[in-house]
Amino acid sequence: SVCRNHCNCSICAFIGNSYTYYNWSSYMLKEIAWKEGLEVEVALSAHSGFTIERHLDHAVTTSFVNAGGYDYAIVQEYNDRMAVVGTDLAKGSLGSDALKYVTNMKTMISNIKAKSPSVVPLIEISWGTKNGVGSLIKTNWTDYVTMQGYVTEGTKHVATQASVDCTLLGEAWKKVRSERP
Repeated sequence: SVCRNHCNCSICAFIGNSYTYYNWSSYMLKEIAWKEGLEVEVALSAHSGFTIERHLDHAVTTSFVNAGGYDYAIVQEYNDRMAVVGTDLAKGSLGSDALKYVTNMKTMISNIKAKSPSVVPLIEISWGTKNGVGSLIKTNWTDYVTMQGYVTEGTKHVATQASVDCTLLGEAWKKVRSERP
């Protein structure tokens, strides 16, 4: 694509929350690409505490998506929401919520594709919290490893339902944590 800076580079949109914003995943991608001799322009719509549902209702995110012209879009949902999808929690009292999380992600991806028809959308596998405690959904998880397993599997489940692939950021973080506790 010809990016907004009139160069021949890829444009990657990031939609997420503070995990995306404060951990600079968009700029890490840009730096990795640069080191590989590739040019990537990143665009970011990341707001602290936002879920995909909230992004869908947010005028700034809507304008961001409607700007279009993206080659890639990396979408990140709240980690504990992804963690319950595809687990026994999703089959119980959170079942209708888990279905809504999948529906919201599919809607976001559809909206992105409508304005960027050749986009490659990806869902970011986020990472669990140190003690396995989610901030939106209460569970009985007590450790990072357990929560990370659920985040990874839930995100893969949503990606399958949305017919897209995942980034492996959470899995990379898991490796770093195990190698450098």
